[in-house]
Order: sequence, then structure tokens, then C-alpha cells
Amino acid sequence: MTPRTRKFQFSNFQPFNITYKEVVYKSVEHLYQAMKFRDEEHQQMVAGCNTAAAAKKTARTLSEFVREDWDQLKLDLMRIALSYKFAPGTPYHDQLMATEGEIIEDNSWDDNFWGNCFCEKCRNIEGLNHLGKMLMEIRENYRDG
Repeated sequence: MTPRTRKFQFSNFQPFNITYKEVVYKSVEHLYQAMKFRDEEHQQMVAGCNTAAAAKKTARTLSEFVREDWDQLKLDLMRIALSYKFAPGTPYHDQLMATEGEIIEDNSWDDNFWGNCFCEKCRNIEGLNHLGKMLMEIRENYRDG
């Protein structure tokens, strides 16, 4: 994979069952969105969604219930979710390990926190690319042994 290319397997919306704290989540996005809430009821509402897009949309409708410490936890929780998806033995591990160089999470939906948006509105803004940096960090950790 060349830099600035995003393959679907790196999408958090890609179906991939993750068992976390005895609950099965259907994707990284399901787990990430569910962890925005402390209470089990809201977590289960998000976890039970059929698609990652539905999980994200459901979490948005529950924004008044988002845990107050979410901004301090979200990077660590994303790292945990990604560690499941890219663990040795998963097909995604091999695909990540086959990459070289910088991974830029390009998008066109104004997300300059997790990636780097290239839409007209954002084209002069350098995204923080937290998702790409995490993927590179995970890759390097496995390469370093």
C-alpha cells in the first residue's frame, strides 16, 4: 500500500467481531461508539446495531449521555479496539504488516481529528491523523517484536 492510500480493510466500519468485556461488537466502530457511554443500556443499544454506520448514528442520537471523561479516554479506547482487529492471526494483521511508510487516513467528511480531510473546505488544514498514527504505531510495535 502506498502512502495516502486508504484501503477498506483499515476502515473502522469493516465488519470484524471483537469480544470486549464479554460483549461481541460487530466492528471497531461499534466498540468505539459503545464505549462513549458508561451505562450498559446505551452500550447495548449501540452494540446491537446491524451496521457500523447505524452504530455511529445511534451514538450521535444519545449525545446527552456521553461520559464526561470521553475526550480523555477516546484515544486509548480506539487503540484498544484497533489492537483486536490488527492482532497476529487476523487477516488484517497481515495486511497492515504489508504496508510501508506513512499511513494517512484520508477522508472527505471533515474529519481532521482521526484523519486528514481533502474536501474543498478542509484542503488547507493539516489533519491530526490519529488513526493513521495508531496504525503505524501498531505496525511498528509488531515489527520491533
